[in-house]
Amino acid sequence: RLLQARGTDVCHLFASGRRAPSRFRDERVHLRDDEGLLADVRELSGTDPRVLGDPEVVRMALPALRADYRAAETYRYAPGPPLTCPIT
Repeated sequence: RLLQARGTDVCHLFASGRRAPSRFRDERVHLRDDEGLLADVRELSGTDPRVLGDPEVVRMALPALRADYRAAETYRYAPGPPLTCPIT
């Protein structure tokens, strides 16, 4: 919405699944220590355990995982006009 409001042409949005933004829950996984965050990732069962067992892969992936959790956990829905671009 921000890009559209600024007049930027958004050609497509690729979205990933999560609860609806309007269904806020106070979660703080992104504030846990590394092992606590990885425990939550393991609980989701979407990552091969061999990947999470490789310290080098974990070291490279943790900053991105933590940022994703932070974005999902701190986003606050604000009503507004619908997007005009296709969404996949």
